[in-house]
Amino acid sequence: MKTLVIEDTATSQAVICHLLERMGIEPVPARDGLSGIASFERERPDLILLDIILPGIDGFEVARRIRAMEKPGEWTPIIFLTALTRDEDLERGIEAGGDDYLPKPLSEVVLGAKVRAMQRIIQMRHSLLLLTRKLDSANRE
Repeated sequence: MKTLVIEDTATSQAVICHLLERMGIEPVPARDGLSGIASFERERPDLILLDIILPGIDGFEVARRIRAMEKPGEWTPIIFLTALTRDEDLERGIEAGGDDYLPKPLSEVVLGAKVRAMQRIIQMRHSLLLLTRKLDSANRE
């Protein structure tokens, strides 16, 4: 599994990437929104961990652009990681295309649990897509 980590703080990015590696997940680091979007297009990761406060464009806009780049039927889970903790910020993140929202400072345990939960959803979605293709094929026959 490949996870795009869009985080402008070097220390936070290093900690998150190290945690992912310990979980057997390949991190793909990006330090700002535009390089994150380019990495998404190039790498097509399975999951995105996205800071909201970034140089250039913010994480909300990054999420909107990534959602616009996805092809019909595609879905890449986005978990926002942020110091913005107001309910309005969470609502804005979900409206922008995020799937979960974790406040900073991050709990290693909570981040690990959320990533594992997204892995299960990704696996279930993949199984559902395979079953749908088989059913479509059977219906055509």
